Amino acid sequence: MLSVVVPAHNEAGRIKSTIGSAVTWLEKHQPDYEILVVEDGSTDRTVPIVRSLAKHNKRIKLLHHAQRLGKGGALNIGLLAAKGDPIMMVDADGSMPAAHIGRLLAGMKNADLVIGSRYTKGSHVYGRRPWARRFIAWGFREITVPLYFGIHLSDTQSGYKAMRRKLVEQIIPKMKSTWFEWDVELLVRAKRAGFKITEVSIDWRDVAKKNVHALRDSWRMGTSLLALRSSLK
Repeated sequence: MLSVVVPAHNEAGRIKSTIGSAVTWLEKHQPDYEILVVEDGSTDRTVPIVRSLAKHNKRIKLLHHAQRLGKGGALNIGLLAAKGDPIMMVDADGSMPAAHIGRLLAGMKNADLVIGSRYTKGSHVYGRRPWARRFIAWGFREITVPLYFGIHLSDTQSGYKAMRRKLVEQIIPKMKSTWFEWDVELLVRAKRAGFKITEVSIDWRDVAKKNVHALRDSWRMGTSLLALRSSLK
């Protein structure tokens, strides 16, 4: 069975479409599946929307948390609650076509963890991202992460990753991060544990990130990475 974990915070405007597209693809190509929506302290209608979807499809499950967990905190809970193998994480905003789930699954043939990359050969990015976000993202993946952690991957922060159950069971209980530095910690721990990591190209459309603030979050990310670097020594 394939498990799909979707962290969601205030995604009422997009979650129905994202889940619906995933279900359409999964029913045709991967009918043995479950979708776990980890609701992360939303103040909009995310919860009732997902409850309605789950009522009509028993493979959809809502893990509701009234208080904010952070993206990483929500993923830790969802990944450990998943029953399948492999286990995939998918952004709630639907920025990757659901059909590309198949690309990540194909990558699992020769890897323990597959990243759906926006920046590797064959990928396509649509939409106009603000220049500040583009510059910060470039510096993060090209300078900060390689310098701090020796990780040379094109898209550590991709919200689309698939991993073997054995990796989840070994790595996730050790995770300390609960926010956006979570992805880096995951990859560092997986690499140090000897798991094979690969990237596959995806198409990705930039959508409005109402929960992301470039300057504030980049400062928070920088300080969090320094703390993470010290804790992982």
